[in-house]
Amino acid sequence: MISRFSARTGAGAEAEAHIPGWLARQVLALFAEARRRRRRRRLAITAALLAAAALAGGLVIAARGGGSHRVPASRPSGPGPGHAPAFSLPSAFVAWFDANGALRIGNVAKLAQRPVAQLGWQPCCRLVTAGGRIYWAGQSAGQEVVQASGPATRAIRDVAPGWAVFASSDRRAVYIAQSETCLLVLAADGRGTARRLVTPPGWRLADPLPLAAAGGISLSTGARPPAIGLWQSATGTIQVIGHGSVMAAWTRSSGRGSLIAWQRPVCRRLSCPIEITSTPSGRTLSVPSPVTDGFFLFQGGDAAFSPDGTELAAFVSTGPLRADSAPPFLLALVNTATGAVRLVRGAVLANGELAGWLVWLPTGTRLLAGPARNGTYPGYAIDSRTATAEPFSFFPGCCNPGTSPYDITYGAALAGSSWGRSGSR
Repeated sequence: MISRFSARTGAGAEAEAHIPGWLARQVLALFAEARRRRRRRRLAITAALLAAAALAGGLVIAARGGGSHRVPASRPSGPGPGHAPAFSLPSAFVAWFDANGALRIGNVAKLAQRPVAQLGWQPCCRLVTAGGRIYWAGQSAGQEVVQASGPATRAIRDVAPGWAVFASSDRRAVYIAQSETCLLVLAADGRGTARRLVTPPGWRLADPLPLAAAGGISLSTGARPPAIGLWQSATGTIQVIGHGSVMAAWTRSSGRGSLIAWQRPVCRRLSCPIEITSTPSGRTLSVPSPVTDGFFLFQGGDAAFSPDGTELAAFVSTGPLRADSAPPFLLALVNTATGAVRLVRGAVLANGELAGWLVWLPTGTRLLAGPARNGTYPGYAIDSRTATAEPFSFFPGCCNPGTSPYDITYGAALAGSSWGRSGSR
């Protein structure tokens, strides 16, 4: 196991430490895409970013009738009945960080949730579950660090310095990105020692977020347009997938083949199709957008393959994105064999922060997606067989208008059953 590292101090770190959780959430959500594309979030947040986040936070506060997003102590934070969809959901547990920096675990079938750990700073990016633990990239003492929590102790510990974390395709290992060219690999259950990997010359970790597929790691070149490569570190070989940005990956249980979804950097009318490449054959299926304004490659991780790889969930915009407007978007379900696309028109999502979230549930026919545009609940439960959607919330009627700051949100991930046995009711 990697030991804790020395904390770096400074005025920038002190300033960040005093930013409340709800404001940090706005800053990180608004500018996550820019952060990921430049690889590292700067410790000193500029006055312009703070002003934009403060404005966004002020609007939310006004909508909720004023006051802090930190819920008074008198409000119960334990399990309660949620907003149940018309169709049934499987017994599955999801994890997310709420607006106050609490790691929460919820049972989507019972619509019950509970906090299991508390951070002083809202982490950026998505949660990663592997080896019975939950990993994320966040902040500790002013440094970028990957942290983890397990169901047994619920303690939060620093794993290693790094700006991103992702799991291997078999979820037995996790990779920690420490620079554009250097990463650590360690057993997901925390056992053994970490190994250091350095990308081959001319290659770096893929933009906007690295991921694993078919036993390899996605890489990118610095050229324009950047090449996408699948690097097998054991052999040193790189399979070139295409030129553009990676969206999502899925690997067969045997580990012998993967599907990689990606987009080209420039297309006609700025409406790029989704390319789905199969490994090791290298065959690519090009899926055109079902609407004029096309698929969005938000922040990376905002597209996801179903557990069996037969479908890809992604987002499409209902209008052109302009500096003064952010049209809503819809969820699109793509058949990975034929390229046929179905729109879930009952789920109208808000893209004011240029970000959406998706969680496939274990059956492969149900998923959660958000954020909902109307703001009275965080997202939707979706039946992929019928492309229908129903509102979903762990905290119905909490806040009028608006959703509870405790509810499921960006970065949510499927958690293992061990978290349920540890006490999520």
